[in-house]
Amino acid sequence: MTDAFINTGHYQREHGRRPSGRGSWAFCAADDYHKDNYLDFVFWANGMYRDARAAALAHFKDKTDHIVVCT
Repeated sequence: MTDAFINTGHYQREHGRRPSGRGSWAFCAADDYHKDNYLDFVFWANGMYRDARAAALAHFKDKTDHIVVCT
């Protein structure tokens, strides 16, 4: 699997800014994001965005190469 790409476009449209700082972060494989039950596929991480992003990349490492930051 190649290096994964994290798409923040959905987050930016909803919040008007790039994701950063402390919070509860939700990541989902892009293929699952448009399903009605996409929350069943979400990886949740709490804390700083940079740490949550790294955890999501590790979580999805062998599963997909396109990850979405869910809103």
